Formats: sequence, structure tokens, C-alpha cells
Amino acid sequence: MLTIHFRTFGIVLTLILSVGCGRSTLTTLPITPDGSALSVPNLGTVTVEPGLGSAVLTVPAVAGAGDYRAFASSTSTSVLVGGDREQVNGGVIFCAGFQQHNAPKIQVDGINGPTQFVVEAIDKPCPFPGAFGRTHADIPYPQEHPDLQGSFSIFTEAEIRARYGSMIINGQGPGRMAGQPAEPVVPRVLAQTTVTVSPLALSTAVPRTTFFDDFSQNDQPVLVGDLPEATDGRQGFYGELYQNTNWSFYTYNAEHAAHVFIDRGVLRVILPDAAQGPFSTMVAFPRRPVQLSSTRYLHATFQTAGVPTGRRYWWMTLCGAAQAGQTMDADGRLVLPLDSLGRPTAPFVGVGFFMLPDGRNPSLAMWNCLQIFPQGGTLGPVPPTFTPVESQVTLIVNRPGVNPSVVNVNPDQLQDPNSQHSWYRQQNASGLLAATILDDQQRFSPRTTYDLYIRRDRVVLYVEGEQRLCNDFAPVALTMAEGALGFGNVLYHSAEERWEFIRAGYTGLRQLLNNTPFLTAPTWDNMGYEEGVSAPPGFDPTACFAYRG
Repeated sequence: MLTIHFRTFGIVLTLILSVGCGRSTLTTLPITPDGSALSVPNLGTVTVEPGLGSAVLTVPAVAGAGDYRAFASSTSTSVLVGGDREQVNGGVIFCAGFQQHNAPKIQVDGINGPTQFVVEAIDKPCPFPGAFGRTHADIPYPQEHPDLQGSFSIFTEAEIRARYGSMIINGQGPGRMAGQPAEPVVPRVLAQTTVTVSPLALSTAVPRTTFFDDFSQNDQPVLVGDLPEATDGRQGFYGELYQNTNWSFYTYNAEHAAHVFIDRGVLRVILPDAAQGPFSTMVAFPRRPVQLSSTRYLHATFQTAGVPTGRRYWWMTLCGAAQAGQTMDADGRLVLPLDSLGRPTAPFVGVGFFMLPDGRNPSLAMWNCLQIFPQGGTLGPVPPTFTPVESQVTLIVNRPGVNPSVVNVNPDQLQDPNSQHSWYRQQNASGLLAATILDDQQRFSPRTTYDLYIRRDRVVLYVEGEQRLCNDFAPVALTMAEGALGFGNVLYHSAEERWEFIRAGYTGLRQLLNNTPFLTAPTWDNMGYEEGVSAPPGFDPTACFAYRG
């Protein structure tokens, strides 16, 4: 029989707990300021990078650690202790998860003031609790994978707490079958400490902006209604429009199973693809169009995370009508185009292979568009080191009113006539650099800060404050009178993606293979834009690649 002690933060209790087939009287152990209620080594120095309502904790690596976690000290959180094993109840556990690059990092969210966190290295991965959504949903497995039977689920917070004792964020330890939640675990704590986290104030963290949302207000998106289907032959079904005060959210091809909601100061998205086949999208548009300039920049900023592949990634779009006032209506909705028969049709629907020369414009009104998106890299040799890379970023321009409309404006970094032009590595005036474009950001947590500076003939991308690419495209400069700025996600044919992973032996993509094979579950935060700004300090225009047509 395992003797388990019970301790709370600020409360002393004695309880009886059934453990295995016996019963133990639980005695209390008070938490001390250094988190030493457990007889385990001190974790050491934890570096705190505060954000708006959140923080990133960088923890020292511990030998034998399967994961790292943090939970706030509060009167509602209790801990069962047995030797060096620990079960946390009534709290929110934030986990580092599996990470390919850099030191272990934990993102903690929903911080409203100075908060003490217990930070631990544990011997097992935090369990994957299932996809977290606003409401419960069951989705059948695809027939293309006969090894998976029945359905996988989206779970509410109440369901997750009931099973695991606490809410678990970014748990990645797999279940017995892909897409299924893992069994609860009581891990051994290898090392522990406490830190106090104070979030940044909005007034000091964000400069003047035209529009900004840190999702600190519980302004939940509300379903407005269904959207028209695409009538031009593309797959554009199950369209839904959600809105709150600041945003219009458009989802397509998610079979009415998409979730868009605010939780602990972040925007959460659950995006499956209908029958694990069509090109499903969620795009969030601020409810007014943006203005562009030929000499100054539109600065768009956002934070998100993920490991982009060829079939799932974030998707930034800027599309607009040739005449002012024709992009959005008075309610901040995209103006619905009419098809050849005069019927309203879908306003904005992505399709597979949209980036190829014969790809389709996401705007069914055939507006002028700019699209920016990351994807997985290549196993082939990429100059100048002739080694593989994990990521790429692509920019395309859709010319207005024509089909096909796609213009690839990227450099030919692979020097391969059979490969599309894209940004695999950074480059400067002297040519390609060894530094990759996004490989160091391949992770599901913490979120990465991206800043886009957009001029009618140029895009500059900053990643965590560092200039990563600059792309000029004067021959196809943007002509739209105004633009709808979209912050979106894509998932395309997830059943085929899983087969591609298996055939290629991509066993390192554990989160996608084991936990979320048939949906994508990104988070977004600190999204906004500012119009008419100068280039940021330190901008290097000599590093800009110029598309010549």
C-alpha cells in the first residue's frame, strides 16, 4: 500500500483516500516558499520571460526527465504526495511537451497579476488529455486507416478535470490509440522549485496600434450562421461565420466541428477536416479593412505555435477589392460575391495546391491577394551547406480578376527546376546563409512572435524580433484599394498526411502522429496591426530579394 500525503497551498486538510486496494490516512505537508514539500533536488534557476497575461518559463534540463510542468500555487489547488510521486488536483498544469530545439520551455497563460508557480521536472510526459474544445464532439476515424476503429473526441475542460484531477495544457504523452487521450499518471518529481511571475502591462508591452487584441476579455465568438457553399466547383462546404466585437471568424470544410473560443487569455482553435479529406480552414478577420501604402508599411503582429507540414500550417492572407468599400460590409463581414447565375457564393475558401501556378484564388470574387504561409522543409540538400531543412516560408500574389492568378515571387533557393521557389534559408546581399528560416521555432509551445511589414511591393518577416526574410515584388505590386487581413489555419487531407508520415518514417512528429492526427489545435495571442509605419529599427534593405517577373 502506497502512503500518500496531502498538501494544499494555504489550507490544511486531512482526508481518507483509497489507494490500490487499501486505505491510507493522509497527513498534510505544507508547501514552503522554495517548493520543498517534496524531498527532491531543487530544480535550479528558472528564467521567466513575462508577456501579456502569460509568461514563458525556461527551465534547466534534468537528467531522466520525461517532461516539465508548472502550476500556480492557489487555495483551489491540492497535491497528493507519496514519496517522490505527486498528483495535482484542482489546478491548471502547463507542460513543456516534446521539443526538438532549444532548452525546455513552459508557456503559462491566464495570469492576471503576480502569481507563484511550482515548476517541476517529472519522469513521465504529461498525458495528452484529448483535444480541448468548448463542447464535446465525437468524430469518426477515417476509413483509410483500418487500424483505427470507432471515433476520437473533443473534450470539455470539465471532462478533462474529471479524468485527470486538473486541467492539462500541452500534455503530449500518447494514449493507446492515435487521437485518444492517455491514461492518467502520477509521475515522480525529479526536481522542483517555485517562481513568481508578473505579467506585463498592456500599456508598456504594446506600442500604439490601429488594432490589437490580447484576448484578455472573455468576448466569446458567437455563431452568426451558415455561409454559402462555393459554386465554382471547389470544395467549399460546411461554412460557418462566428463573430465577437473585434473579429469575424470564417470556417469551411470542418463539417460543423470547428471550435473558435477564448480561454485563459488566448484564442483557441480546433480545426478538423471533413471526413479527413477536404481543405479545411479557419480565418479570423478584424472587422474593418486595412489600408496599404507604396512607401510605408502595414505592420501585422501575432503569436502562434506549431510544426508546419505540407498539409497544416498558419496562413496569413491579405485580399481586397479594387474599389474602397467593397471588401467588407458595415457589420465587418466579407462582401459576398455573386456567381454567374447571380447567386451568393462563398466569400473565401482555400483549396489544395493553391500555391501552384494553376492554383485557385481563395477569394471567389477574384480579388487581389497576398498569401504568406510556412510549410515543412525538404530532405534534399539545400545550399549553401547542402543539408536538409525542416521548414520553409512561401509568398504568393494572386493577380485580380484572372484565373489562373498565382505568381510565385520567392527566390530559387533550391536551384532545382522541379521544386517551387520558397524561403528555406535566410539570405542577405551576399547570398544564402546557413541560418534556416523557421527551424528553431518548430514546436507546439510556447508561441512564437511574428511580425510582418507589408508594403504594396514588399514583405518583411521578423521572427522573435529578428529579420528573417525580405521579399520585393514590384512587377506584381498589390493594387487592392483596401484589404481584409486574415489570420488563419489550414488542414488538408489529414488521413493522407498520416500515411505520408508513416511511409516516410517521420516518427519524430509525435504530437501529430499520436495525438492530433486528424485535427489541428493551434492557439493565437496578441494579434493586431498598425497602418502607415516605418520599417523597424535595424531593418536591412540590402537583404531583400527582388522578384523580377
